[in-house]
Amino acid sequence: MNRRPLVVSLLVSVVIALGALAATVAAGWAPRLGLDLAGGSEVVYQPARHINSGEMATTISIIRNRIDGAGVSGAQVQSQGNDVVVELPNIKNPQRIIDLVGTTAQMLFRPVLCNAPAYSPPKGKGASPSGSLPACAAQYQLTAANLDVRPTTTSYTANTIPPDPVFASYPSTSPTVDYAEKNQEVLLPGTPSSGCSPRCVLGPAGLTGKAIASATAQFVNSQWVVDVTLTGKGASQWNAFAAKNFHQEIGIDLGGEVISAPLTQPTNSTFQSFGNSVQISGSFTETQAKDLALDLTYGALPVKLNQVNKQIVTPTLGRSSLRAGLAAGIGGLVLVLLYMIFYYRGLGIVVVSGLVVTGGLLWAIISALGRSGVGLTLDLSGVTGLIVSVGITGRGPGDPSAPASPAASRGLSARSSPLTWSPWPLPSCSTCSPSGRSGASPSSWASRPCWTSSPPTSSPGRSSCSSGRAGS
Repeated sequence: MNRRPLVVSLLVSVVIALGALAATVAAGWAPRLGLDLAGGSEVVYQPARHINSGEMATTISIIRNRIDGAGVSGAQVQSQGNDVVVELPNIKNPQRIIDLVGTTAQMLFRPVLCNAPAYSPPKGKGASPSGSLPACAAQYQLTAANLDVRPTTTSYTANTIPPDPVFASYPSTSPTVDYAEKNQEVLLPGTPSSGCSPRCVLGPAGLTGKAIASATAQFVNSQWVVDVTLTGKGASQWNAFAAKNFHQEIGIDLGGEVISAPLTQPTNSTFQSFGNSVQISGSFTETQAKDLALDLTYGALPVKLNQVNKQIVTPTLGRSSLRAGLAAGIGGLVLVLLYMIFYYRGLGIVVVSGLVVTGGLLWAIISALGRSGVGLTLDLSGVTGLIVSVGITGRGPGDPSAPASPAASRGLSARSSPLTWSPWPLPSCSTCSPSGRSGASPSSWASRPCWTSSPPTSSPGRSSCSSGRAGS
């Protein structure tokens, strides 16, 4: 038998496992622990109004999609009565995820009429102006004529329009009024990367977030962009709205805040249909692009959520259970390995070596997945599964529940007892020859297999049948 392929595959497997373990240790990686083992944050949200079971299921689904889309695994989202409870594992920036989860995200697309300065309350006894917003002064309007967008071969140039100072004394429109008055002008704050900072005045909404089917962040031409896919109905609505605002800014109003205000087709001389896809570009960082894509994809919660409680979850109970489980698992594993070495001798050492290699490979794989985009986290049930899998690995090459073969039980080495790793006993042959070979007639004895693993013990001329193993 040519054992060279077996030896080569064995060596390759060992080298891969030990190399992966060494690389993981050198990189300082370790398995990421879940909420019950590492602790984390628990946030309770309360809907602004009573919602039915269908709306609750939709809310939980959207929140879970937002968390998964942000690359966080091991989080739990569930309902408790009329509240939504979100449990996040111990991650580097939990506040960013909490902000994503708690955003009501009623999304509207509005034309940007002009920029506005930060709110400055009037001095003295006079109250802030109320009622309808004034019109933007002509010189501050973000019209195509004022912006004067000029496409170039690789980019574009445009005029910079300053904020209209008249709006400094006007407070920002509240999120509730913003969504309720879709057909009215509003004054909203913008995020620092939106291009609408600190605030801007926006016109009536042209369409809502329901026009978006999906959005993904992509790294294209050395910059982060967001590719948006529109629904069938949304595509026609968007094209009509964009054509009306060609070479002007269209603001993305998300829950009473402008998260982006891109300029419409600035590199084109004439308007061209978008079809069913739109690309949003700008000076985005990776995080900003991915957050914008998440907001666009999972933007529309059916109800406003108010954060009522936030607390830190300690891992005391989970850690104590982990220590107890590991102690029991390691203790049981050591006893099984000692039993194998004592009962199977050299073959038991082979099993122990296999378990060490398997354990190292599992450690490397779990650590790498925790650092990858999968974001795998290991909780208490996962640790239990790993202990069971290691036990199954030890049972594979040598079954402790099966008696040893006669050769192994007599203390022979693995080389001198090659047939040792199947359940015992095997069925005996039906007829035997004087030499211990089975067959129907003497003429077939030389070519048929014999049920024996040791030289026949019967004396010449006496029929005997060995209950050993099939040989060839």
